Amino acid sequence: MLNIFGRKKDMDILKLLAETPICHELSRGEIKKLRKIVHVKNYKKDEIIFRKSDPGLGMHIILKGAVEISIKKDNKEVLVLAELGETNFFGDISLLDESLRSANAIAREDTTLIELYRPDFLDLLHTRPKTGIKMLHRLSKIIVQRLRRTNDELLELKKRVKD
Repeated sequence: MLNIFGRKKDMDILKLLAETPICHELSRGEIKKLRKIVHVKNYKKDEIIFRKSDPGLGMHIILKGAVEISIKKDNKEVLVLAELGETNFFGDISLLDESLRSANAIAREDTTLIELYRPDFLDLLHTRPKTGIKMLHRLSKIIVQRLRRTNDELLELKKRVKD
């Protein structure tokens, strides 16, 4: 018997993967191959996805729900760095780097994530280098955009401090 509900969920995952910026250069066939190595995980409201200083195991794409990225300041006050909703992704640098997480990620409502782990991504680079290179190319563009935006914000902050 065909499970139409499982099929719809799989179609949602394929659609979201295709819409994720890191996958924009991938063909439909490559997206289907990628679907085979990603994992779907559910988190309850207020459940910790990862903590600052945890090992960076991979990237997360929000299929459903909301995630808060935050750090605790010295005085234990929480500084919210980002509030992310459906289709947003985070933790992507851990696909490239084995550094520890730089912030906390917490589900702010019941949340479903698509997760791509670093070992699976590295295996993809070896077994399907064209697909892996396309993803690396997109990821490098995303990181460069973020770095430029951060540099602009830092310069603006320096100007405000001088005035």
